[in-house]
Amino acid sequence: MKVAFQGEAGAFSEQAVFEYFGSVESTSCESFEAVFDAINSGKCEAGIIPIENSLAGSIHQNYDLLLRNNLHIVGEYLLRVRHCLIANPGVKKADIKKAVSHPQALGQCAGYLRSHKIKAGQGLDTAGSVKALKESGALDTAAIASRRAAEYMGCRFWKRELKTTSKTTRASLQFKKNQKFPNVIPVRIVQKHPLCLH
Repeated sequence: MKVAFQGEAGAFSEQAVFEYFGSVESTSCESFEAVFDAINSGKCEAGIIPIENSLAGSIHQNYDLLLRNNLHIVGEYLLRVRHCLIANPGVKKADIKKAVSHPQALGQCAGYLRSHKIKAGQGLDTAGSVKALKESGALDTAAIASRRAAEYMGCRFWKRELKTTSKTTRASLQFKKNQKFPNVIPVRIVQKHPLCLH
């Protein structure tokens, strides 16, 4: 089965794909809209999108996409987000002057970056920042992303989980085009967004 997700290989969403669906083929998409397009076109049989972050709140764009697409929600998965400090091979921790990542990841790791005098730089997303770092060959810059992203890109990492403001979890919804059963919509999602999911 092919499952679509937004982001580069190694993204937290891809991690959720494998943890929820098991041994499947993941398909990277540039945007959340592209995830829905991949399913509507038949390129993929299922998709996964983040819908809520325990620190940042709801991702309203994805609720809008659910409204505009006639797809069936088949489950929810809560992913524990563990950020790592990632650098190119051969880089020493003391060499790192700047860290790039998605703005939310930078915010969640702001305390760690300040305490180590590392400047924050905005990237497109977490795994995409690792890819850009690897392509640049920078020796004074790190990325903040998952351990999976570091291993996929052949980079090194020092911390499995940077000290953040609190433990971060991300709720993701799984959906398919053809589904024999009714939508499986998590109760707390219905309670928070009854009009979107009625």
